[in-house]
Amino acid sequence: MKQPKLRRVVQAGCLAFFAALVLIPTAAPVWTVMFGVDLAAVLCAALSSRYWPTAAWVCAIAFLSTGIWGRFYCNHACPMGSLQDTVDYALGGRRARRLPSFVPYLVLGCVVALAALGINLAYWASPLPLLSESLGLVLPQRRSWLGAAVLVAVVGLVFALGPRAYCRVLCPSGALYALAVRLGRLWRKQSRSKPMSKERRQAISHLAAVPLAPIAATWAKTDPSNEPLRPPGGLPQARLTTLCIRCGACVAACPTRAIWPADTSGSEVLASRAPLFVPRKGPCLEDCRACAEACPTGALGKPLRTVRGRPVLGLAKIEGPRCVAIAGSSACLVCYAACTIGAISLRPTSAVAPWGDPVFEPTVNKDLCHGCGHCEHGCPVQGRAAIRVFPPQG
Repeated sequence: MKQPKLRRVVQAGCLAFFAALVLIPTAAPVWTVMFGVDLAAVLCAALSSRYWPTAAWVCAIAFLSTGIWGRFYCNHACPMGSLQDTVDYALGGRRARRLPSFVPYLVLGCVVALAALGINLAYWASPLPLLSESLGLVLPQRRSWLGAAVLVAVVGLVFALGPRAYCRVLCPSGALYALAVRLGRLWRKQSRSKPMSKERRQAISHLAAVPLAPIAATWAKTDPSNEPLRPPGGLPQARLTTLCIRCGACVAACPTRAIWPADTSGSEVLASRAPLFVPRKGPCLEDCRACAEACPTGALGKPLRTVRGRPVLGLAKIEGPRCVAIAGSSACLVCYAACTIGAISLRPTSAVAPWGDPVFEPTVNKDLCHGCGHCEHGCPVQGRAAIRVFPPQG
């Protein structure tokens, strides 16, 4: 088989494997390896969170191996590159327009500088989170305007600027791989007595772009009292939103579809697309750690608090006026029957139902409830449930 055909076969296989990874729950090590090669996403997650991500070792191996053997990943295995080559082939082979080579380095410098300030925006430019977002359009819980915009942008860039337009214009991970190649060549120089070559000057100038990049954002402080519901093992808001690379691994891994990405609208821009626990969509199963095991960075790690060995996700609270049992309009005991740990008990009241039976109202035991969401998911009240899980306090 000729080399171009072999390359197309390898690219098609890598793109299909990545699509299957996004859409089908997969073993955790596969997620770690696949997303660990996105150097910019992992680097910015580490810088902004001041934490060593799980996938950092994959990132280090990829960087060092690229310096030794060249950009094999970018040329043959990157799913985003494969998608662009497929689009270019479908368009009949566009002619590449000449673009300034420093632009990806400038993008890299901006996201790294912001990450150093604790603001992680790399997932808006890194290839694998963006591609995961677009492929996630198939999943109901991941449908958003961002995924559609990525596909339109990729096709538009290839049509306007030619093959691998995203790689040549935006890709911060590609810039890091290019730096690895340049540093590898410099390392292999036989003599240091020669004058500085053009290649060495370019490498130094590209490296200098990282710390000297313009910083155009301010620190976004989060209100600790406004913490949203997070999946099991979810770190506090400020840490999770910086360490999470928005790969969607937890969303795909959840067996009950209880994890949804945060909306991109609203005031919490820096928390957009981060995972949320939505009990109304599905409960958290007992002893299930699929989301935390799939997370490639450790943003979903060891639970900070537990009740009887189970992670504390929140606390269920009953909204009396909406509860049909408390209102006396129905002998509804769904939340009581749905609770798997006995955290909801029934308290008799003086009221009597129209058919003559005594009315019981449900109450939540705060010492037993860990916020699994079975009660909220099963509540028959239309719209907002009469019993809801709220983030834990303290």
